[in-house]
Amino acid sequence: MSAYRSCIRPHGGLPTLFINEEPYFLTAPYPKGEAPYAEGRPVAHPIPSRVYCVRASLGMGADGRVDLAEACDVVDRFLAWRPDALFFLRTITRAPMAWLDAHPEEEMRFDEPVTHLPGYAEYRDASVGSAKWLEDLCAAYGDFCRQLHRKYGGRIIGYQFGGGSQGENNPMGSCTNDSRWFCGDFSPAMLRSFRQWLAVKYGSDAALAEAWGDPAATLAQATVPDRVERLRSEWFTFRSPRRAQVADFYRCWAERMEEQVIAVCTAIKEATGQECVAGSHLGAMMDAGLHAYLLHQTSATLFSRAAAHPAVDTFTSPCSYLNKGAGGDCVPMAPVASLQLHGKYRIQDQDTLMSTAFGPHELTREMEMLYFGYYRLPKTVAQSIELLKRDMGHMIIRGYGCWWHPLRPGSYDHPEIVAAITRLNTFAQRSLHVSRGVRASLAVVADNGSAFHQQNANRLFFPMLYYQRMHFWSRTGTGWNLYLHPDLGHEAMPDYPVYLILNLFYLTDEEVTRIEHKVKRSGAIVIWMYAPGIQSPTGFDLRRVERLTGFRLGVAEVEALPRITVTDYTHPFTQGLGAGTQEHGRAFSFGTLNHLGSPEMSTNDEREGMLGPIFYVDDPEATVLGELDCLRKPGFCVKEMEGWTSVYVAAPMLCLPILQNILRHAGVHLYSESGDVFYPGESFLALHAVRGGEKTIRLPQPADVYDLWNDCLVGHQLTEFTAPLSEYATALYYVGDLSAWEHTAD
Repeated sequence: MSAYRSCIRPHGGLPTLFINEEPYFLTAPYPKGEAPYAEGRPVAHPIPSRVYCVRASLGMGADGRVDLAEACDVVDRFLAWRPDALFFLRTITRAPMAWLDAHPEEEMRFDEPVTHLPGYAEYRDASVGSAKWLEDLCAAYGDFCRQLHRKYGGRIIGYQFGGGSQGENNPMGSCTNDSRWFCGDFSPAMLRSFRQWLAVKYGSDAALAEAWGDPAATLAQATVPDRVERLRSEWFTFRSPRRAQVADFYRCWAERMEEQVIAVCTAIKEATGQECVAGSHLGAMMDAGLHAYLLHQTSATLFSRAAAHPAVDTFTSPCSYLNKGAGGDCVPMAPVASLQLHGKYRIQDQDTLMSTAFGPHELTREMEMLYFGYYRLPKTVAQSIELLKRDMGHMIIRGYGCWWHPLRPGSYDHPEIVAAITRLNTFAQRSLHVSRGVRASLAVVADNGSAFHQQNANRLFFPMLYYQRMHFWSRTGTGWNLYLHPDLGHEAMPDYPVYLILNLFYLTDEEVTRIEHKVKRSGAIVIWMYAPGIQSPTGFDLRRVERLTGFRLGVAEVEALPRITVTDYTHPFTQGLGAGTQEHGRAFSFGTLNHLGSPEMSTNDEREGMLGPIFYVDDPEATVLGELDCLRKPGFCVKEMEGWTSVYVAAPMLCLPILQNILRHAGVHLYSESGDVFYPGESFLALHAVRGGEKTIRLPQPADVYDLWNDCLVGHQLTEFTAPLSEYATALYYVGDLSAWEHTAD
């Protein structure tokens, strides 16, 4: 038995990292160029920690043997500086060139050369479809971890690995500066893997030919779809389920990556005697649609089997980048509630940019526009600290850990930033000893397989999965949880008063039945978006959408802007939206992106949001609340069903005021109605001010309230309190029995 043994297990209702039987909140510095061991000289203000994330290579040769020299050098330098340090070791899995030379058929191939592009002159890697590479990789990892585990007595408490772009298991090209599309993989290894996958799925040439809509298709001659085929779609944004070549290839590719994660984690766990944790980048499917060609078609989309596998402990991803600057949100790319439902621990790649990321003379005008305009980089150290408080507040409430990852070396070295992180880390460790978790009343339900059946474009998925997540959900004043739809059948998933159904386009009949069984009961309000269930293995069927939503629908075979204008301002879902506007000819509209600076109001001046087909309600029993501008037909309707309420929205996104009205009507407690970014937890509250002013927070029951950052009591047994906050400031509160929090300091 090693001196240090680590695992993930439930604690306070959430998956938690344990080290030698003690719970630990992972907040690990991830030094890079500013590493405290660089040339043996520590930086002036390192972040204090017991656990550090460090990076080293496997040192794998063509024969599969590993060289521990780099990993040992990193760990030994740290131990000379911090003798009691523990480590998460991150490795990026890229096949050595000598191995690729020895196995040319196992090398990834693109349809166009990439080595002539800047930064890719030496780029080569193994195919995701290569069984030989996976076998050798698992053997190498097993040997690597076994030796390190013995040498350091378990001080390396976790192994984090990943391949592809940025080591995050995405295809190369998805994170290049110019966002080029590196279209692959056309290697013999991938072709062989794809044909084997097809044989398992279809079993016969006849079944394959029917699914592909190609009488000449055979299992023995099937090919990887080319670039033009992947750009094709048969019904505007939808690929036809009866022409499944591209969807099959993307699913095969994603399943292979998921299998790789499971296999390597298994090798790590076996090599260390189950005494450490293992994980990878996986599950970042909510960034679907950010990149028109890649990010909604990558390996990160599939992770359900990995989430259910005992060898996979941790799932890593950053927060989404657009709108996580000052006044924005720090929402994970992964459905955290789904991972936690399966007992998995999320590690946030905490890389929020600080004002200290650039020196005074480093920024060009183009960089200023990118970082301060597009990413909203904080402009001062004080503003940077407010973002750190917001991000850590989210982590404490949702119960996942992080490593502090400076995208630019030195970003977290400023003494005031180090002091802030140190205080926040203390709050995080103490939070393990009180009630934990988010208080959620809204269940958001998404799908990680429908992406394979959609057009290579970001017109539908960006507003549906990305924009409204980053701009609306955390500003409702209540908590929300994000699940994959298969989890609706999980026995531990609680019931919710409101369900927001997102991209559930491709569903089997069994999946439709499971969804109905969970949401169509208990007086729930269910919000359906665009066309749930429109695709299935048998093709397109509007009747399946009607079955799920309860509305009779129509469809226009056009591509248009799905903007919806409210027409009924008397319904509880729309009350307050039209006050003082109709007489001026300004009705309230929503459903598409906007360019006027208001996330609640869209216009028909927009050009990027056009999509098709356009669905509408054609049901005399429906209550019409809004019309599609393009058709002047109902596009926002409500219908009282037996034991539940159905809401249909023909657009790919729902605005904040309407969502808040629906939550109120469902009897949901809204802690805050100021429109600020707000996270409610079982024992903590966090509010990040979008605008400055007096903020009022109402509690569902009396509780002691303690201001963590200012270290002062707000009051005993409060049901409401106010706080003045400047623009972009963050407030963190403990709510509950004050004595319980005071005892955590012992």
